[in-house]
Amino acid sequence: MLAAPGDDPCCHFSDEMGNELDVLTNDYGTVPAGSIIENKPFSKTYTPPAIEGVYYGDYFIFSPEESPSANNTLEFFFQVTDKTFGNLLPKIR
Repeated sequence: MLAAPGDDPCCHFSDEMGNELDVLTNDYGTVPAGSIIENKPFSKTYTPPAIEGVYYGDYFIFSPEESPSANNTLEFFFQVTDKTFGNLLPKIR
């Protein structure tokens, strides 16, 4: 999905059937074209349902100074399985 004028920077989450599960937004104010915005996390987090499957996300940001384009969008996916994942590293002393 490409950003459009008036859209807030956001991230959409959907399941493998294309059903939208959640939308996170973040207010960056006016974003100049060609700028880099880093390390400003969303105030809300997303946790997928505990149901095995593939989940998709797409993040986009818009600048009123430029036309919507693919370089303003990042798509990603992740998978929920029946396996357990955890950080089992020892504590640093």
